[in-house]
Amino acid sequence: MGKQTGRPRIEKKSSDRRLELTLENVPAWVTFQDVQHLLKLHQGSGFGRKAWLRLVATKVIPGYSMPGSQQIRYKWPEVISAIDGAMKRVG
Repeated sequence: MGKQTGRPRIEKKSSDRRLELTLENVPAWVTFQDVQHLLKLHQGSGFGRKAWLRLVATKVIPGYSMPGSQQIRYKWPEVISAIDGAMKRVG
């Protein structure tokens, strides 16, 4: 192996990056784990994986598959408006 030249790569772990997410600082595309973190900030709790996948499969929550990737991505404004729109008034 040859000697590396240049600056070493510094990559943040996704868990460290997630700690920096706030409701005011949301990237354009978020993952399931990011959405769960943001939901905990927004409403105090998230969704279970099975319940979340059911909501995405029934198109209650809009999800997008990126070309060349198996991971589903979400847009936070669409997610929160779908969840808030599905809430029913009690009483």
